[in-house]
Amino acid sequence: LVTKSAHGGPAAVRHSGVEASRAPFVFFLDSEETLYPKALARLRGALAESAATFAYGIVQRVGVEPGLSNYLPWDVDRLCTGNYLSGAALVRRQALEQLGGLQEAPVTMSGSEEYDLWLRFAAEGYHGTLLPEVVVRRQNGPRNRLSRTKTVGRGEPDRRLRDRYPALPWPAP
Repeated sequence: LVTKSAHGGPAAVRHSGVEASRAPFVFFLDSEETLYPKALARLRGALAESAATFAYGIVQRVGVEPGLSNYLPWDVDRLCTGNYLSGAALVRRQALEQLGGLQEAPVTMSGSEEYDLWLRFAAEGYHGTLLPEVVVRRQNGPRNRLSRTKTVGRGEPDRRLRDRYPALPWPAP
């Protein structure tokens, strides 16, 4: 367990955890999330069976707006219309390091560090694979990180991401 002041933002905190670890895989879990038993083993198995850069599973949301998310398969066209993936994914460390890790998002794009990472992976030709099982439970509410951040994929963040990754198949504005 690595702790770090939140002053650096989520990307800085996660970067510290990656630096302190030695495993060939990295998994990010937010404080409002609970990992189900055997989820990491199942995600690792999904990676072992594919050439994917990361594996993700279904997220069960409880609390405000309960339901399921993170259940759609990897699709770059869909990704370019908005982030449909959570950060709860098992990532090949080598690929993460090759791309420089998570990048801190500008203030106007707060909460988009994972989205930026998925877009960088897509721009480099990497892809993810869906494990069609519930792997994480997320407690939704007004105080969790995702509820406090701005929505990605609208207005200014959308333009900045288009400028950052111009080769991706962005929909017409």
